[in-house]
Amino acid sequence: MRRGEAQDSADLGLTEPVAETVLVDGPAFEMDQVMRQLMNVFEPEIPINVVDLWLIYGCEAQELDDGTYRVEIEMSVAAPGCGMSDVLKNDEQTEVGLVAGVSDVDVKLVWGPPWGQDRMSEAARLELGMF
Repeated sequence: MRRGEAQDSADLGLTEPVAETVLVDGPAFEMDQVMRQLMNVFEPEIPINVVDLWLIYGCEAQELDDGTYRVEIEMSVAAPGCGMSDVLKNDEQTEVGLVAGVSDVDVKLVWGPPWGQDRMSEAARLELGMF
């Protein structure tokens, strides 16, 4: 999935974040599961997950020589001065690290294009009462 192609819960056929996690010894690696796990990460000041907020600007997986995957995530934050970016990065690394076949997760903070409320999914807007 490349920048600008973030999916929201409706795109994945979900109405709520995935409650269960997939352990590394589970089924084969699937990129959809990475996005589902990211839905378990919530922006601390807005009770919406980072996928529905469209804070995930890019997410790609590369197969490694040992058959496992390295997942590289580009994310932004809702406000430039957000002091919670390290918390979000750690939460994303933890959640994606639980996906079957993932052995490495790298999360990079990006600033462009600037995040705005217009990027939020319809589900996020409804949750916040913005219609």
